[in-house]
Amino acid sequence: MSTKGIEDLKTEYEKGRGKENKRLARIESVRKEFVQNFPVQNIHEMKIEEYVVGLPTNYGNRNSHSFCNWLENKTEECGVMHIRSSGDFYLFYSVDEKSYMVQDGRGIKKIVKDATIVLFEELKIKIERLLRTVKIGDNSAIQSAYEELPLQDHVKA
Repeated sequence: MSTKGIEDLKTEYEKGRGKENKRLARIESVRKEFVQNFPVQNIHEMKIEEYVVGLPTNYGNRNSHSFCNWLENKTEECGVMHIRSSGDFYLFYSVDEKSYMVQDGRGIKKIVKDATIVLFEELKIKIERLLRTVKIGDNSAIQSAYEELPLQDHVKA
């Protein structure tokens, strides 16, 4: 191969590497923004309105700054989850039913306010546990926390 051919290949490689570095920088920026908005140490303080997808705001639109909306839509470049329904997040708000709903192993059902609070408190503990075990790197603890979390697998991953 000629020197010019090698230089051309090197130039193409550098262009691709530059694009990939920019893509990785965008992904890291989105990740940092998510972590800034939803830090692990604050998950236990999160309100259900900050978690669920579908909850109408005072302005008539839906909350676009919720934990679930961020995971589904705003972190898409980091990895697409292909959400089938809001139930994939376990707890959600149904505009049609005007109620909080839960999707467990038995299907989707409406839940009363007191039960919503209890289920959400348990969910936050499990999310926080998974995130903390990942940070520690204990694979058996990660597996246990992963299995305990009632979100759909593609959401947990």
